[in-house]
Amino acid sequence: MNLWLALKKLTQKGLNRIRLLRMSLFNRRSVFIKLLTSYILILLLPLIGGYILYSKVESITTENASHYNLAMLEQFKQSTDARLKEVDQLAQELMLNPKLNLLLNDSSEQPADTYKYIEFIRNFLERHKTKTSDFIYDYYLYFSGSDTVLKWGLKTDSRTFYNDYYRYKHMSYEEWKSKVLRAFHNMEYMPSEVLIQNMGSMPETRDNKPANVITYIQSLPIQDSMNISGALVILIEEAKIKEMIRQIEAVNESAVYIVNDKDQVVMATSQQFDVNPAFLKKLKGESGLKDEDFNGKDVIVSYTSSDRTDWKYISIMPKEIFLQPVYVLKSKAIGLFILCLILGAVAAYLMAYRNYVPLRHIVNAVLQGRSPVLRSKGNEYEFLQNTIEESFMKEQHLQGIISQQVPVIRANFLSRLLRGHVDFRTEPVETMNFLGIQFISDQFTVILIDVDDASGFAEELSERQWASIRFIMSNVSLEIAGEHHQAYFVDLDRNRMALLLNVGNERPEAAEDISQIAEQIKHIIETRFKMVLTLAVSNIHQGINRIGQCHSEALAALDYKMVKGLSVIIHYYELTPAESQYVYPIETEIQLMNYVKSGDFDKAEFLIDHIYETNFRSNPITPEISKCLFLDMASTLLKILNRLRISEREDLAEFINPIKRIEACSTAEEMYSCIKSMYQKVAEVLRKERTDHHQQMMESIAGIIMQNLTNPNLGLAWIADSMNMSQQYMSTFFKKMYGENMTNFIAKKRMEHAKRLMEDKSLTIAQIAQTIGYNNDIVFSRAFKKSEGIPPGKYRETQLRKLEEL
Repeated sequence: MNLWLALKKLTQKGLNRIRLLRMSLFNRRSVFIKLLTSYILILLLPLIGGYILYSKVESITTENASHYNLAMLEQFKQSTDARLKEVDQLAQELMLNPKLNLLLNDSSEQPADTYKYIEFIRNFLERHKTKTSDFIYDYYLYFSGSDTVLKWGLKTDSRTFYNDYYRYKHMSYEEWKSKVLRAFHNMEYMPSEVLIQNMGSMPETRDNKPANVITYIQSLPIQDSMNISGALVILIEEAKIKEMIRQIEAVNESAVYIVNDKDQVVMATSQQFDVNPAFLKKLKGESGLKDEDFNGKDVIVSYTSSDRTDWKYISIMPKEIFLQPVYVLKSKAIGLFILCLILGAVAAYLMAYRNYVPLRHIVNAVLQGRSPVLRSKGNEYEFLQNTIEESFMKEQHLQGIISQQVPVIRANFLSRLLRGHVDFRTEPVETMNFLGIQFISDQFTVILIDVDDASGFAEELSERQWASIRFIMSNVSLEIAGEHHQAYFVDLDRNRMALLLNVGNERPEAAEDISQIAEQIKHIIETRFKMVLTLAVSNIHQGINRIGQCHSEALAALDYKMVKGLSVIIHYYELTPAESQYVYPIETEIQLMNYVKSGDFDKAEFLIDHIYETNFRSNPITPEISKCLFLDMASTLLKILNRLRISEREDLAEFINPIKRIEACSTAEEMYSCIKSMYQKVAEVLRKERTDHHQQMMESIAGIIMQNLTNPNLGLAWIADSMNMSQQYMSTFFKKMYGENMTNFIAKKRMEHAKRLMEDKSLTIAQIAQTIGYNNDIVFSRAFKKSEGIPPGKYRETQLRKLEEL
């Protein structure tokens, strides 16, 4: 029994040892797998990071290439628009020519009318031809009344012109005449078409080869779609536009299309992509970028709209053009990934096995009843401890430096926030908390403050003085606004500040509060610190992402200080839609020029006041258009001064650059006063010259009359002929200066001279009559009696009797 128990215990002990050995082997396998798995995961982390980095590089490369291509497309648009400006200028000069309307209304074919056409070609078409660049291939005018086509050096009918000079490859004469010449077109560009030029017998500098041209058409007269009398046609060589495309590297690598508002392709550098209306509907907005798939080919579409025409410029670039280096890098990266994975797996296995050896020794020691030998690993723990402590010290030092820079960082953040450059989807909330920015509601408004005049605060405004001004503005604004709302003050420019107001939720009268805040700021600064302020207040908007809109509204309101003047508060909601054009017709300009040339400033002033009232009182205009109006009036003054040779005259030297003086003004009221003073000074100079000239002229006429009283031919015709003037002008001028006509004046002078001659008793009445220019004494007696009321003989007796009595 004892033996059986002993064997049982021995067997149980053996089984336990076998079970322990099995568990040890299992644990060995489990720990090894865990170590190997850990190392492989560590290996995969940089590989996964490399893949993510590659994806990011590909995305950034695509984005940069897209924006670069869009920038190049913008450059091409600007270059093309600049050249199209030449077309507009040529069209305007020809359409506004007064001779053109006479020819449009003429439907006869008389020789005199033919001479009018030839004179128009010589005086205008040929002159403009020398001024146009090679961008304009050619141009011609069509007059439907006489079926006449005019081109520099050419006058012919439409059929001869089409058959012998210019005709389109895919358009018949009837189609050309109905679609191009007789249909209504308002500054319209036809898609590119092949133009075949025969040129007839005329000498030409161009080769007589077919050329692709874009046709610009303007029906005549302008804006009259019912009574079309003709057309202006300007041909633009497509090769010139393609040449501009070739000069731009990025655009040259892509397919460029020009599309009008009718979804017609005006011009294209390639036909590999189908630019159809369905595709064009996807291109929304003035400009943008899109990823598209054309027949399985990934492309980037960049588009932008012309500022001058209804064109849209489209660039289609296959991604493989700029992603080719990335694709090469991708293939190499995949190979490197596989190699690293194989080598890393081997290294992970070796490292896992190496690190598992001490564990294996421990297991063997346990199984054999031995204690494992522990080896020291040196003082790496000390090193780690010192490194951690040093890192904490550096972090505290860095925190101190950052805290010193918080005001600068905060000002920069608020400035970007005002301009709408902060994306709260990616900007952490902790950033605002770190900068001490905490909003109490989701309602915001912006008040822009312009210091227009600080001379009352300091005579010399140095940077130190401006810093003091901004400090004062900040303290006053925050104190007033912070009573019921959360406010932040931002310096935007030297004399421009912004107040960002976070409106309190408990203030239902927020709009009234904001108005009072603006008024209090303006009142305190202007009364206490003698500065002139202009404030612009935006509407209240909800949402932190609408702060940029608040800033834009305040800027738009601030622009209206040009119209409303300085030292005002402008609310955005008070702005009414203004006219986008001003009233200053050519007839008014000519009338103003005539008043100034004649020196009549009273009438010129009345006309200037009328122009100002029309544009700023009766029919308000925008600040930009108001500046254009005054620049236009300044150019009218330049037209007057150019005829006076201003550069050679010292008395007009101050008016050499009137446009610069207008641009120096900040408000419409200042521009109005400046333009009126300039017109007044020029009118006074011209009036003085005119007065001196008239005085000299009157003295000359009076001298001729007194020296020629004995001449029987003395009269209006004789004097006008002597001074090389017309009788009508001489008569009008004399009566205006003397208040009576010249005949009465001559008769009066002759009678005065006759009275003096009558004192001589030796002279008879007949002799006196001949002496003062009368052919006989009868005519003289009638004239004398008409002037004095008695005959000359009786007058003489009366005068002699009076002399004897004396």
